[in-house]
Amino acid sequence: MNVVAKQMELIVPLVQRLDALVCDGRRPADVALAQLWREHREWGARDRRFFGDAVFAFFRWRGWLAGLLPERWTTAVAAACWLDALPHPAALEMLKQAGLTAPTATTLADKARTLAAMLELQAPLLPEQLVPAWVPGRLVSPDGVSPAAALAQHLESFQSRPPLWLRVTPQAVPAVLAWLNQPVIRAAAHPALTEAVRVDGAVDLNGLRKTVGAVFEVQDLSSQCVGRVCAPEPGARWWDACAGAGGKTLHLAALMHNRGTILATDVRAAALAELRRRAAAAGATIIRTRPIVSGGAHENFDGVLVDAPCSGLGTWNRNPDMRWRTEAAAVDACAATQRQLLAQAAPRVRPGGILVYAVCTVTRSETTDLVGDFLSGHPEFQPDRFLHPLTGREAHGAAWVWPWDGPCGGMFIARLRRAVG
Repeated sequence: MNVVAKQMELIVPLVQRLDALVCDGRRPADVALAQLWREHREWGARDRRFFGDAVFAFFRWRGWLAGLLPERWTTAVAAACWLDALPHPAALEMLKQAGLTAPTATTLADKARTLAAMLELQAPLLPEQLVPAWVPGRLVSPDGVSPAAALAQHLESFQSRPPLWLRVTPQAVPAVLAWLNQPVIRAAAHPALTEAVRVDGAVDLNGLRKTVGAVFEVQDLSSQCVGRVCAPEPGARWWDACAGAGGKTLHLAALMHNRGTILATDVRAAALAELRRRAAAAGATIIRTRPIVSGGAHENFDGVLVDAPCSGLGTWNRNPDMRWRTEAAAVDACAATQRQLLAQAAPRVRPGGILVYAVCTVTRSETTDLVGDFLSGHPEFQPDRFLHPLTGREAHGAAWVWPWDGPCGGMFIARLRRAVG
């Protein structure tokens, strides 16, 4: 049996297994796939790439494909490959055998009409079917955009995987671009945030690092905007209250030119261990880590960043399986946690200091509503004006990075200042 035939034989039961793990077991698809890679060492890089791309394509379009299940699993997986226009030989052969023509439709409306006709579906395919029913009523509408138009824009953005973004040491940007753009152009610096480099397609990051050195971090454009809104000054004292593995912590250290102090805390000891490893590799010596046991920090800071755990709707373009393992109740639970984190962080901001709140989601209850409630209960804080990192326009205490801005993840960022007296 040749490679393509073997891949076609394996992909449908693999997708079925992942569907059960994600939708019934609420397990992240990337974690489940990593376990599969460990179980099947015989699968090479090309196998893993096809399997991974097909799995995420299936979850991206599952809302349109669920009506084919369980009788037409093979057709559903082939249709997912068609919708994502996967170029793999096995995907193209699956399309041929399923009777699907070469993918030419681009917009959601075109894809819906074409797919329904090819599969001879009785009912039309609607964009809102691509997300759980509770989602549309929770989404934020950009200023000046009607709810209907905003919903269409959000749904369109959910269906396209954003490119890889790197945060590059400013003086190293030319060398990084030169390496990435040989022999073909596939990378460019963002016109406003010039240390943010967009990379289209696969890239050998280890090869890049070996050539140019440890001068970059993988960090989404929206996450890089958080550090820019924090705008920490060299020599300042900052607390990253939900540091995780430290992407934003490292950015703060870089913006501070490795002068001052940063306390990075998290409830996950393993994440902090990874942060320490990354900090050592980057030469960021001003970072100290501390596991959160209760109450967080007990000292005052010039600035506090609360990059809070959230429902993650802003990352659904990159993590499409999340939509099928996230329930409406999780949004409310996240909002409750976020309120608690802000309440714990507020007393630790010195008079005149800055509190930055960031979440990678696009729900009202975790963003504008939550910050409004916080300000009502904490009159010592007021919105602090800043320039939006991508547009240069003045933001009155809060700004959005929309998924279609990069394209990138969606992010809400609020910057609040504590009164001096």
